[in-house]
Amino acid sequence: MSEVRLHLLLSIGLVLLCLGGASVVGEEPFAEGREEPYVVTADRVDLEVIEEKTITHLTGNVVVTHGEAVLTGDEATAYEESALARIRGNVKLVDQGVIFTGRQGIYARDERRAELLDEVVIVDREKTITADRVTYLRDTRMATAYGDVCISNSEREATVCGGHGTYDFASAHGMMDQSPRIVLTRGRPTVIEAERAEVFDDENIAVATGSVVVERERVEARCDRLTYYSSEERAVLEGHPVVKEGANWLRGNTIELIFAENVLTEAHVIGSARCSHEAEGGGLNEVEGDSIRVTFESESATRMVVGGQARGIYRLPQGEEQPEG
Repeated sequence: MSEVRLHLLLSIGLVLLCLGGASVVGEEPFAEGREEPYVVTADRVDLEVIEEKTITHLTGNVVVTHGEAVLTGDEATAYEESALARIRGNVKLVDQGVIFTGRQGIYARDERRAELLDEVVIVDREKTITADRVTYLRDTRMATAYGDVCISNSEREATVCGGHGTYDFASAHGMMDQSPRIVLTRGRPTVIEAERAEVFDDENIAVATGSVVVERERVEARCDRLTYYSSEERAVLEGHPVVKEGANWLRGNTIELIFAENVLTEAHVIGSARCSHEAEGGGLNEVEGDSIRVTFESESATRMVVGGQARGIYRLPQGEEQPEG
């Protein structure tokens, strides 16, 4: 038997041991240096050797099991030299309770890295993440998503979308950049746009930073940083915050908005507080103080309390003159 044919038979034999329909556990050459068992099964296995490099084609009910992770699909191609598998059709990865699905997938065994492409959906309890492409590192449990990315939480009725984002399943922390947009759908819809958005799921906190704009029916707010405490239904606006409703506005060092069942009930302005509101006669009342507290009913201001050194100015409607006396 020639040396070339002997080498070919040995290569095929090793690949059959590693990637055949039978289970493969532990010490095969493809898994050298890894402690986790690695098992690959499929309905059909075809081998191809090109320049002494073995490529294995798997068809039908492909299952790749690596420790706790299970990756399935309709067909796959495995490359022995690079320890890489490309899976196609109904791709699904389950790792530590998190479910990833997509049309295509890549699994790099030595790096413990998975990549899913085309209509990717990730489900983790009440949270769903969608994207065009996702890279997932099993060692750190970090997912990086690209292209039309959205993180939705059905329990909180909130969605964060953007062009690029990451989610750390170990710390339950998500980040979105590239024009992120937060949408709160419970009660009256609220839209928050910023340069960067973060969610801290375990703490029930969302943070938006950089040129923050909030739109909520007739109300618009702007600031440098907004922190929303979901459990307390409380939003804190910092960095030149201003809240406007038509001709009415609030300004100060910090503005805190309090909600009940997603309905605005109070606004607290703290530090260099200023308020302008339209008077019944059409003029404007401007009030300044150390703090201002506004109470709302049906999201319309009904009461105002000014703290500290209070000062007020009444501005007549345009075209009218101040009466003498």
